[in-house]
Amino acid sequence: MFGQIKAMAGGLGRDPGALEMVVRANVCLSDEPLGGDRSIFTGSIDQVVQDTVAARSIGATEVLFDVQSSPGI
Repeated sequence: MFGQIKAMAGGLGRDPGALEMVVRANVCLSDEPLGGDRSIFTGSIDQVVQDTVAARSIGATEVLFDVQSSPGI
């Protein structure tokens, strides 16, 4: 999807290389790991860390952690 956004920017005369992927993470932490059908950035601290690493691996330059609606935070 980000590749398509960059292509559109290039098609409009913008520099696609100047775009950065910023991810907003709506975090919901649990004491125990959640199952495989969990939403991204939910579960144990370790699972959220894994999701953050995955976001970086697809090109995210920044992750904004939104914890306002996270229980217990």
